[in-house]
Amino acid sequence: MVQQRAGNNSDKSEYYDYSGAPEFGTPHTQYAIVETMRELFEETLLHTDEQADLLGAVRDDNSLFLWALDCLAHCPTGLGLIRRAMDHDWSIHVSDLGTGGFHLDIPEKELTLDHYGLTADSLARNAFFRNEFIFSLIRGLRDIWQEIRFGAMERDYRPEALLMLERVRAADADTLCVAIAWELRKAGFGDIWRHLLSSDIGDLASLYSEYMNESGAAFLNNKEAMATIFEHWFYNEARVNRVDHETLNALDMVLEWAEEQEDCARPFGDKHLDYKVVTLISCMPDGKPYLGELAKRVSSDPEFATIHDSFNEAHLFQIVHDMDVVMVGHVPFRDGALARRIFPDGKIQRI
Repeated sequence: MVQQRAGNNSDKSEYYDYSGAPEFGTPHTQYAIVETMRELFEETLLHTDEQADLLGAVRDDNSLFLWALDCLAHCPTGLGLIRRAMDHDWSIHVSDLGTGGFHLDIPEKELTLDHYGLTADSLARNAFFRNEFIFSLIRGLRDIWQEIRFGAMERDYRPEALLMLERVRAADADTLCVAIAWELRKAGFGDIWRHLLSSDIGDLASLYSEYMNESGAAFLNNKEAMATIFEHWFYNEARVNRVDHETLNALDMVLEWAEEQEDCARPFGDKHLDYKVVTLISCMPDGKPYLGELAKRVSSDPEFATIHDSFNEAHLFQIVHDMDVVMVGHVPFRDGALARRIFPDGKIQRI
């Protein structure tokens, strides 16, 4: 995900993802720090062996996490995401984010989920909020998987490529939610699947169910169904516009960070989108891709790159312009280093 730089260190560990945070750059308050995901999951395995009623036993944050992790561990895809986060020593937290969803603190390796202002036992008793909690956990774990693999991508790619990459990541996260919910349905968690059908990606869930039932696809041989709903994700303009808006706001934050640096370095890279990175983003937790030839279409077909909202289009054009132009006094430059050599004492600003 596009991330805001923190500090002056160029190391990848100094990059943050602020999606879902109350405000960009503000620390969270009033959340409980618990064990690492590995410690929690090991305890989950003990409870599972005893066939404990983990949902009925939810009394605090830790028991809420035990239930949620045990739930995802009932399906291969969910288990794969958990194990990846475990292997990299991530921990899990809750907070009243006020926005739903989740927040990643990448340097601290902390995943914070929104508890919607509810206590753990109240959240567990409410079918709507506990299922939302599960899907936030899935998306958070998928983002961890992506961050471990790619880190901050704005160093390498142009803004228009980053816009497409964020669409791909959003489509992939929703696709994984549907695939995991289907696996959980087969494992006896029908309420999670029903919740998904009535959500804002219910169209994807319905299409996936139709494909799996009509094709007689094997339980784990679902790559064609996943590719089908991944493509369908792009046909909802409101969904695409929302992701574009959030991405462009994040790119603005990167530009603001660049303005504060003494060398006024160019904040983005020069790479264009190619099918290889689309393929890598859309790999299953075991590393196997599910898009196949669709990855090439996504990276080259204008149908997937169209910007439907005129405000988003203007916003992108402004960012592309601003990333290349700096001002010293009233003199514009496209090369910040050259501007510094000619006016070593001048104040360099991006416009």
